[in-house]
Amino acid sequence: MSSVCLSPDGRFALSGSEDKTLKLWDVATGRLLRTFEGHTYWVSSVCLSPDGRFALSGSWDSTLKLWVLDWELEHRHPADWDEGARPLLEAFLQRRTPEFVVDRRGDILPVMQSIVSPSWTEEEFQGLLHTLGCAGYGWLRPEGVRRQLEAMARGEGGGL
Repeated sequence: MSSVCLSPDGRFALSGSEDKTLKLWDVATGRLLRTFEGHTYWVSSVCLSPDGRFALSGSWDSTLKLWVLDWELEHRHPADWDEGARPLLEAFLQRRTPEFVVDRRGDILPVMQSIVSPSWTEEEFQGLLHTLGCAGYGWLRPEGVRRQLEAMARGEGGGL
């Protein structure tokens, strides 16, 4: 094997190897699910799309191949929120909550978390949506994620 990639949910692995093939594996059982053939030289790199619908491979034959994975995937309808995404939002908020402030004299003081709210830019929020998509939560509606994030930042709905 020259390259391995895990699916966002960790259930599958895609490998590329010197035998010119890609192989899709069930991680829990170690069972080979499918072999992809088409490169004429070693497969040097592989990756899976965040939604698991596509694989991309690069080879020493100087080609890239995009593979459509035709398995039956669970189709998720867009939703405002899923509790499985909570740890990602908690980590996002934690990184944006100041731990210290500088007072008028220049002294560094610890912040009482109950009086300081996390803040973020629109660019950072878009980065969070990208992270959610890569983690398998791309079907969450941005407005629902934003509402949940704001509620968590106010200390509502569990969390920090």
